[in-house]
Amino acid sequence: FHFDLAPPAGGWQGTARLRVQTDRPLADAPWHAVCNGRPLAVTNDVTEPYPVPHPALLGQPAELRAWQVPSTLLSEGVNRLELTSPEACTILFVDLAVG
Repeated sequence: FHFDLAPPAGGWQGTARLRVQTDRPLADAPWHAVCNGRPLAVTNDVTEPYPVPHPALLGQPAELRAWQVPSTLLSEGVNRLELTSPEACTILFVDLAVG
């Protein structure tokens, strides 16, 4: 995946969070994520990063995976994300919440 990013005034702060949702519940087998060539640390926090008006339409925790993305890994312009899954699935969405 590619994210074309522009930093806010003052730059990115803290740690971002990357999430993916799949089309079905997943086994506990580990996924791997790499951002701009650097491996990312897994986080169990798969909650919504921003308020949503219709929470009943959201994915369930078993369908979500998340990683911490240090803001120092992000660059202005295109950022490359690579995901490796131990099982076949369809990714429904990828989001990146950056402070």
